[in-house]
Amino acid sequence: MPYLRRQSWSSRAGLAQVEQFLDAILGDNEGILVLARGVCGEINEKGSYRFRGGLRHRCFDWPNERQEAIGWVITHRKAEDIYVIPNLRHARTSKTEHGKSGRFVALLTDPWVNSALPPAG
Repeated sequence: MPYLRRQSWSSRAGLAQVEQFLDAILGDNEGILVLARGVCGEINEKGSYRFRGGLRHRCFDWPNERQEAIGWVITHRKAEDIYVIPNLRHARTSKTEHGKSGRFVALLTDPWVNSALPPAG
């Protein structure tokens, strides 16, 4: 899922970034938007990233609940990792089989991953 980095947003710029990001990937298409928040993220003993508090999903009717979705991201971004499933759904679930066709694939990148990997070659 695309990763919205909470550390890089000021409160004013964050709102504009969230609006622009969601509008760019979803436009005026209709369906269920699934967002998720990672609670208590940490790098575990195996070196992978996980959430002690789990990954909690929230569904919004897009575009009717656009403002509520943006508000949810703004509310949770300071303390938790926020993820977006880039394709709308037919049902209020994150399961793949309920996804509508879309233009995007999910990719997770994080700067700490590159610093934790040995040099290539």
